[in-house]
Amino acid sequence: MSEKIISAINKLLVMHQEILELSKEKTVEIKDGHIDNLQSLLVKERKLARKLQHCEEERMQVVQEWALEVKLSNPTPTISEIIDYIDEDKQEELLTIATSLTDTIKEFKRQEQLNQVLLNESMKFVQLSLDLMSPTIKTMNYGSGKETKDTSRSVFDSKA
Repeated sequence: MSEKIISAINKLLVMHQEILELSKEKTVEIKDGHIDNLQSLLVKERKLARKLQHCEEERMQVVQEWALEVKLSNPTPTISEIIDYIDEDKQEELLTIATSLTDTIKEFKRQEQLNQVLLNESMKFVQLSLDLMSPTIKTMNYGSGKETKDTSRSVFDSKA
C-alpha cells in the first residue's frame, strides 16, 4: 500500500513540475507581450490544474485507505506520520519525493508571483499610454489657460 502512496505523490510531483514549466513559459510570453500565446498557455494551465486536482483527490483516497488499513485514528495523516508507519526501505524514497514536491510548489508560487508583478506592470504601462493618448479638458484649450486683463485703454475707449 505504501507503493500506492509513493506513486500518487510522485504523480503530483510530475504534474507540479509540468505546471511550473508552463508558468515559466507564461513569464516569457508576458515579457514579450504575446497575448495570443499567453491565452493559449492559460487554457493549457486550466486543463493541467484540473488534472492536478484529480491527482490530489486520488492521493487523498489512497492515503485514507492506507490509514484505515493501518488503523490510524487520523484519516488524513501527514507525510511525517506516514513515514513513521511504512517500511524503512520506502521511507527515504517517500521523503525525497515529498521534499521535491514541496520545493517545486514553492518555486511555482514564486514564479506565479513574478507573473503577477509583470502583469500589473504591463497594465500600468497600458494605462499610462492610454492616459497620454487621450486629451484632458485642460490640454484641449490652447494657451496658458490664464486670462490676462489688459488695463491699458484702447483707441476706441473714449468718453462720450
